[in-house]
Amino acid sequence: MQLAHRMAFLLTHGRWPVPHALHHCDTLLCVNPGHLYEGHVRRDISEKHHVTPKLPPKKVELNEKQVALLRKQFNGKNLKSLARKFGITNSYATELVYTTISLARQETSVGVRA
Repeated sequence: MQLAHRMAFLLTHGRWPVPHALHHCDTLLCVNPGHLYEGHVRRDISEKHHVTPKLPPKKVELNEKQVALLRKQFNGKNLKSLARKFGITNSYATELVYTTISLARQETSVGVRA
């Protein structure tokens, strides 16, 4: 068994990455060959000045005023940056921007996540 990003590197370059396949995008699940390169993990961490990989934004629940502000600030292109700003996941931001379901209805629904 091999990790998917190592297999993507193999299929693109015809050889295994030595010593590791690292990600320019810091997304551990990414298999885009354009985002992968060979290198040492410790060197990569020190060059990027971070110790931990990027984690998805913490799940929070937005109130009606915050949802209205999110929708007002959305310009069709800035969804990811707004999700980061509000501390929510991209998928939750997408739901809030593109759906017209009221917040009260979402809160009473079974399995609704924030």
